[in-house]
Amino acid sequence: MGQVSDLPISPLLGGSDNSFVHLQTGFINRTEVENAVDQFIRTLGSEVVRVRYNIGEDWSGDTALYFRVVLADSVAVDRKTFVDAAERVSAAFRERLQPLENWGLFPHVNFRSNAEQAELNDPKWA
Repeated sequence: MGQVSDLPISPLLGGSDNSFVHLQTGFINRTEVENAVDQFIRTLGSEVVRVRYNIGEDWSGDTALYFRVVLADSVAVDRKTFVDAAERVSAAFRERLQPLENWGLFPHVNFRSNAEQAELNDPKWA
């Protein structure tokens, strides 16, 4: 068997000369996604102060969900507590909301503390 570059690429699967296959996810119902996300956000615990999100393109041009999560200062007392809370919330996005399985949208979840947001005053996170 040859090197990866020697393997045949099927143009029917969207192949190209760079050995990557790009599969389209199709169309999404933006209203359906927004309703599901809004409902999901209401189920998050008190460690989550607020969530802002948008649907956009990732670096490869695929449609993705971008979440900006502000965590309570009570979970930002030290790095481990903050990371543990962020991991719990990230897992909830993947396991309960399931944006990849439901709509073919990869979730990008970013976190900051309430104090950090107050200091940065970023309107995208407000």
